[in-house]
Amino acid sequence: SNDGKRITSASSLRDVKWHTQSCILGWPVQGIWEKGMDGTDVNWCDRNPKQTCLATGDDFLNVRLHVYPSTKEGLPCKKFSGHGSHVTKVMFSTKGDKLLSLGGMDGCCFQWA
Repeated sequence: SNDGKRITSASSLRDVKWHTQSCILGWPVQGIWEKGMDGTDVNWCDRNPKQTCLATGDDFLNVRLHVYPSTKEGLPCKKFSGHGSHVTKVMFSTKGDKLLSLGGMDGCCFQWA
């Protein structure tokens, strides 16, 4: 809050517009979790500058693209693979025309167009 007090009601933050979206938990990213996933399977997310797309990196070696906001379970997404280990981070370029992904134990950095 503006006065520095702790906010204890999650629903009070539902409509807050954040400058970035890299937190894997929250109202606008509820749909990134597929059935059967636990709370550790998605490692990172990033929203594109136009605020229309959300990329995620997961433990199943996938980079996934979701519509943003993704508030409903089961919405379709596009999956891309290439990493030999879990994807630890994804991040859009400043213009949003490229996506970078980092692998864990494979030590790779991919650039996606």
